[in-house]
Amino acid sequence: MYKKLFTLFILISLNLAFANQVQEQFDTANKLYQEKQFEDAIETYEKIILAGFESGDLYFNLGNAYYKTGNIARSRLNYERALLWMEGDDDLAQNLELLKLRLVDQIEPTPKIFISAWWEKLLKLFNMDLLGYFVLGLLWLTLVLASLLLHYRKRGLNRFKTVFVLSLILWILIGTIWISKIYQFETENYGIILKSTVTIHSEPAEDATELFVIHEGTKVQIEGKTDSWFEIRLEDGKTGWLMFDAVEII
Repeated sequence: MYKKLFTLFILISLNLAFANQVQEQFDTANKLYQEKQFEDAIETYEKIILAGFESGDLYFNLGNAYYKTGNIARSRLNYERALLWMEGDDDLAQNLELLKLRLVDQIEPTPKIFISAWWEKLLKLFNMDLLGYFVLGLLWLTLVLASLLLHYRKRGLNRFKTVFVLSLILWILIGTIWISKIYQFETENYGIILKSTVTIHSEPAEDATELFVIHEGTKVQIEGKTDSWFEIRLEDGKTGWLMFDAVEII
């Protein structure tokens, strides 16, 4: 028993020590950024990520540092990663839009039907973790109300019935959005082009027909892969193949 408690204490202590060390490194990187030592800030942020720590603020600050050095591709890569954590953040959205203005490829997205476009906008409004908390909270509320209704069913508590029905409907709606977000996260893979120019081929072979050229910072959707090639799709619907080393997955 004492050995188990001691082991647990050691694990908790190590985790706290690691968290403190990460926070110190993060503060150091932020200070380096403020002192305009962007390369050193980037190196420190990257060390934190290599140690296994991730957060929206970390990726956002790293994206800012890369932007200051003129590395548009890696700046966008980290902004897009930050977006997975900080969906709906105004500062991140603004920085990402400013960055897009500097891209060589100004791609116009394929128009979508109203329902599809509306649903995508709705999904972007919600953070996946926050939705999860809402779903659990509403589930708890619904179960409590259900137990109260069963306990006092003979008294005809109409107010409880109304609140129960509303909470159940809200739970179903938010649960649907949450599941859709999870499905989207698990099934849709995107990457950012890191090379200055990349030729897209019709097939996963270097001697295949060259279809078009894209440039650093462009976001692509990964639709398939072979041993060393990705099949990609652009926002305007164009498709083709490129080598693994031309792109980094978000």
